[in-house]
Amino acid sequence: IVIVSLANRGSAASADWPEFRGPNASGVAAKAKPPVKITPTNFLWRTEVPWSPSSPSISGDSIFLTTLANGQLETRCYSRTKGDLVWSAANQTAGAEMGSIIVVLATDAPLLPHQLKRLAKRIPLGLARNGSVAGNGSGDIFVAFSTANAGAAKEKGMSNINSLPNAQMGALFEATVQATEEAVINALVAAETMTGIDGHKVIALPHDRMREVLQRHNLLTK
Repeated sequence: IVIVSLANRGSAASADWPEFRGPNASGVAAKAKPPVKITPTNFLWRTEVPWSPSSPSISGDSIFLTTLANGQLETRCYSRTKGDLVWSAANQTAGAEMGSIIVVLATDAPLLPHQLKRLAKRIPLGLARNGSVAGNGSGDIFVAFSTANAGAAKEKGMSNINSLPNAQMGALFEATVQATEEAVINALVAAETMTGIDGHKVIALPHDRMREVLQRHNLLTK
């Protein structure tokens, strides 16, 4: 497969293809003006890439493409002006295990141990809202604790403990789900590019690209 970027093209806005097969999913760029005949003389650049099951998506100065090399799906980013490979990242294949997660939930609500266990059981709902399906080999750990009743663990004498009625825990369940979902998103946004064992590299989310996508779908207010 060869990716070709044409030197004679329309404006950046009309030439952008942020969605699959273009803005209208038709494979047609109505306002772009590519050459009628493609020859080696009007190539801006040319590069070979592994077999691709997808159409390229163009945004700003980047071209994004999903490729299949050695049985592994990869997302690749090429420079729109030079054709150089900017970065590549392996994609999660269907059914693949992608590691585990530990979630620690803290609250100042006066809850008893069995109530904290009920909160912990709502944590997976927040993960699911971000797409998690809890794979077969996923060793997830969820812990919940309360900072209320600070004197409950004193070694001598009697302790008076306050607790919230079970019937009033609905709002805490909702807060648990929302806080878990938001914590995962915050971690993804704040994460930096890092290289781990065996040279495994994880690329940080590009904030400018993410803002473009959110604005395009009217999900960014500022």
